[in-house]
Amino acid sequence: MEIIPAASAMNWSIELERGLRSKKPGQSVEAILQIGPRLEQLSREPEPTMAVCNMFGLVPGEDRLFANTILLRLAEAFRSGDKHMKVSVLKVFLSRRKMKFRGKSKPRVVANQVELLRKVKMAFNTEDVESRALALYLLGCWADFAKDSAEIRHMVLSTLSSCHILEVKASLFAAGCFSELSDDFANVLLQRLLNLLTSDKTHSAVILAGIRAFAKLGPTPLSANRAYKRGLKLVEQYSDENCLIPLLISLSQLSSKSTLLISQQVELLLSFLTGKATSLMQATVLKCLQFILAGGVCRIPISANLLKRLVIMIDEPKISSPVQCRALRILHKILLYGLPNLSGMDMLEFGKLLTVIETATQSPITSKRILAVQILVDLSGKVNEVSEFSGLPQRVSSTIIDLFTMLLQPLPDSGRLESEVKEEGQHLLKILLLMVEKHPNLTVWMLEKTFSSIEYLLNKQIVGFEGEEWFSSVTMKLLVFLHKFVRACIEKRNEAALSNQVKVLIEHIQESSFINYYTRTVYSLLLHSCFISCLSGNDDKDIPSRDKDVGKSFKKCLVDQEIIALELAKKMLEEKEYWFVWKAGKYAATCGSWFMAAFIFGEITNKFQSKVCSWWLKSLAEFAHSEWRLQLILLEKHGSGLTNLLKMKNITIPLRDDLGEISEEIASNFHSASYTEELVAAYSGIRSSGEKLAEILISNQDFFFQRWFLNLRSQVLETVVDLLRILNSDSAMYFLTKRSFQLKRLAQEYDLLATSFIDMDYKSSRTVTFLAISCSLLAFSTGFPLLINGSQVCSNSMLIQPLLRQLWNIDHETCSDLMLLLGLSEPESCFHLQSRNQTFEAREIIKVCSYAVKRYVGLKKKSEGENKKNLGQLTNESLQLIFDILKRWLSIPSRVPNYFFYPRHCVGSELFAFNNDTRKPDATMMVLPGCQLSLSLCLQMKNIPSELPVKITKLYCILHSSTSFDMSKLNGESKEKSQSQLRFQDWTIDEMVDLNEKLHHYVSETAENTKHRRKRDDDNNGLSINSFVCFELNERRQGFSTCLLDVSAFPMGCYRIKWHSCCIDNHGSYWSLLPLNSGPVFTIHKCIGK
Repeated sequence: MEIIPAASAMNWSIELERGLRSKKPGQSVEAILQIGPRLEQLSREPEPTMAVCNMFGLVPGEDRLFANTILLRLAEAFRSGDKHMKVSVLKVFLSRRKMKFRGKSKPRVVANQVELLRKVKMAFNTEDVESRALALYLLGCWADFAKDSAEIRHMVLSTLSSCHILEVKASLFAAGCFSELSDDFANVLLQRLLNLLTSDKTHSAVILAGIRAFAKLGPTPLSANRAYKRGLKLVEQYSDENCLIPLLISLSQLSSKSTLLISQQVELLLSFLTGKATSLMQATVLKCLQFILAGGVCRIPISANLLKRLVIMIDEPKISSPVQCRALRILHKILLYGLPNLSGMDMLEFGKLLTVIETATQSPITSKRILAVQILVDLSGKVNEVSEFSGLPQRVSSTIIDLFTMLLQPLPDSGRLESEVKEEGQHLLKILLLMVEKHPNLTVWMLEKTFSSIEYLLNKQIVGFEGEEWFSSVTMKLLVFLHKFVRACIEKRNEAALSNQVKVLIEHIQESSFINYYTRTVYSLLLHSCFISCLSGNDDKDIPSRDKDVGKSFKKCLVDQEIIALELAKKMLEEKEYWFVWKAGKYAATCGSWFMAAFIFGEITNKFQSKVCSWWLKSLAEFAHSEWRLQLILLEKHGSGLTNLLKMKNITIPLRDDLGEISEEIASNFHSASYTEELVAAYSGIRSSGEKLAEILISNQDFFFQRWFLNLRSQVLETVVDLLRILNSDSAMYFLTKRSFQLKRLAQEYDLLATSFIDMDYKSSRTVTFLAISCSLLAFSTGFPLLINGSQVCSNSMLIQPLLRQLWNIDHETCSDLMLLLGLSEPESCFHLQSRNQTFEAREIIKVCSYAVKRYVGLKKKSEGENKKNLGQLTNESLQLIFDILKRWLSIPSRVPNYFFYPRHCVGSELFAFNNDTRKPDATMMVLPGCQLSLSLCLQMKNIPSELPVKITKLYCILHSSTSFDMSKLNGESKEKSQSQLRFQDWTIDEMVDLNEKLHHYVSETAENTKHRRKRDDDNNGLSINSFVCFELNERRQGFSTCLLDVSAFPMGCYRIKWHSCCIDNHGSYWSLLPLNSGPVFTIHKCIGK
């Protein structure tokens, strides 16, 4: 458990005192600078509650006492120290002032205000000008309490008349700080400032400081309006840019405090954007406009004059590129959020605006090009419905593709760095993917244009070219980026014609001499998902003969691409390009190309000296070979002849001999025992691969995701094998119920897996979601006979509801059928809190889901009109339907999430519990019989990556205990093991799933209304209790709370509290947190303390 700042305040105070007393040169300054961040930590933390104080052994108010002691020591150091110490103290409080200004620090009441001010006044009452100036600066930092002292206010104002420029500037700073908090002081300072700024005797440095202080004269809209009007008169007085520029900035800051002043300030700023304006003035005006826009576009009047000025600046070649880029950013924000209805606009003027922006996309300046493209992309979505601009999306897409193609042109004299070209290429392709999302009807056209550009480039002769090496390196990286775009397009529009176009492009890439093996491999695997999708999710008897011919063509293409990829992998291995080989293996596994993955992982297993790496690769090789068998069944069923081709090409898959051969006869006979044995061999291999990982564990968290994923995959296949055996037996109905609930449980576990790794990338979470949907589909399908016969063991909602929840926002037609089966017209309230991974369109599984639901609806209608005598026939039909669905399900290739290949410590949480009798988190808590257990809780998140894309807002936790958890009945060895931190294989995943389901329901339904809730019920093993707790998160991702655990009905004994936690991010998404320590233990005993 991490120590909170309040618990460290005493040590920090002591360390500061030691540093200040040290005679070592520079030690005192170092101690002062070190205390600054610590004071900021104290100011950001809420005051510790009594429960938190008990956890850390604090006296209430102790942190405030030592914080004030630190302030007094700093004030004394400022009074008695030399110049360096004074400057160091001032730096500490200037930093705290900035934190307050940014809203990152909460102001606390200072207890010793009079003493602090007295010490600073003593420093001020010297003859040293620098000490007096530093004292004034420090008073400005303490403005929140210094402004209330009449003596200090007088001292600040009187110093404005000093003959020393340094003192006057410091006084202006302090006076400005006071004015931000006091309207009366701001009015007094306004008059003094006007006298200073209009006097001929005032030094230029003082004038600039006074102008900067002018921006602080608006604590209220009324005072801001008064100061702004006086400031406008100063604008007429000054002609020097050195004064005008800071004055415009100050007036812009004043105007932002009153909406009535904004339009006037915008017009004032535009008046300086004339042809005579210098580059510095133009940049300042645009900076002021950006500052005003930061408060919201609705605050700024969007006039024709404003747009005209911005367009002129963008189109003027004499204006510097940084200024033009700033103008583009302002125009982008205005057009994006403030564009009025186009029907009421002058289309001619808007057309001119588009022309200027399109011209900017051809600028030699990269930042200007990218900004212009972004504006056009956003505008294309807004004006697409207007007939005059209906062709804009296609024009924008063409511009992006042309810009990307230009990056692939050999231009050795461009002087651009490789990293710059790579970054621009990535950015352009991201924008192009956004266009695909917004305008899916242009997908095919975009690919055609992209392919024609790439083919033109590949046909050019560049051998012997001066910049050949640089050009080749850049091209390789850009082509790898491009393949991701092509893959996304194929997933969106999976059409045969599109696949043929991609095939032609790949053939050109394979023939190109300057493209490396890895890039060729990536493109050879590109069509794998497309071809395998055409073969999966269907049954042969449902495919028309003409479609079967197309299917054979796809099988041939798929096998051809596999052979090409394997040959390329062999060449990379021969050249010892192991890093590229490893990347190709990862990509093959994520695409479901298990032939390629099995070959690569088997070949590089012994290429690394590290034992951990070697065992990791052995595990991957065995996993890939097991999945390879399942995919080989699909291809051999269609007579692909892949096995013979591998022999002809002399390509040997490692471990191939251990797994034997799969004949076409075995692959085609779904009901045979040999087919089942192949599935058994597959899931046994996957389970063995997970066991290999368990043998190399250094800590419990090593390869956690990987072991969990492999364990789930093997369980699903094992359950499918059991289903096949049950369906081939005479007592199918008896065992189907258990298998249906088992699959439902596995779907819940996949859901838990998807939400338990908050650092998982989006594509990986989509893959896990696909696996959860497939388990829900099997659970739903296995329950067909039970649902048709009206079994009381399971209801419609138990099997249909999970599938409906997972398909929501994915397949509306299937969801409508499921809702009709449930008798619902609207989704139930449990859908409103979903994790981020609910939008993946998995074609293969959606196809099978649609087939299953439609067939079940048909059977359900038949059962409603049939008598009991004919229910037996319908039951047989439902059993045959399960066979059909299983065949379709097995034809879908398994894919591994990319996250699988990045072993890391899993994100989770640790729970620390205390009661009044314990101060150590690992101590056993005592409670009297018939009493409730009062707990003080600390929930600490662990292993949070620094680049986490979301912000955690709240933590929740469920505490669960039962009389069946009585540890006093365990023997010594079992008790010691139970009290230690649990290992992966010791975790009861079922309990974790149950607790997560309860916690998800609580967060969804009642978290907004109650802080914690207790519930007592009876389970199969005795009395059990649940308590739900909400935690507010601090900056260390740590939360504190209290709760009462109602164990009054528990008999005497020693019990463990099991727990599970979750967090909610700033998007409202639910994330489960894995428990990284065991639950607390409490003892119910009559004699506490003996």
